[in-house]
Amino acid sequence: MEITGLLKTIVVALDVSELAEQVIQTLQDLGLIDQGRIILCHVFQIPDVGGETPADIPHTGSAEISYLQAEKLLQFFQKQLINTKLELVMGDPSEEIICQYSPS
Repeated sequence: MEITGLLKTIVVALDVSELAEQVIQTLQDLGLIDQGRIILCHVFQIPDVGGETPADIPHTGSAEISYLQAEKLLQFFQKQLINTKLELVMGDPSEEIICQYSPS
């Protein structure tokens, strides 16, 4: 089955590991980078701390560094691709990806 012309939006969920670079390279190798809009997504999982809301959880700065690292990495990949949008969100990764990006 040929996928050329069928894809309008490609959601690419990435972490900050070396595998992320391989995923971007695979998009390029498969010729998918010019097929439609690409959304590069990273979801920060909110820790389950038994009844506390994220505002109640003390922030240590390590999450801030992690956010900045993820944002910088996604921006680096964005420069290599065409028609790309960045999404950095907080929540349960599987729920955020499915709820935000499933066709309605």
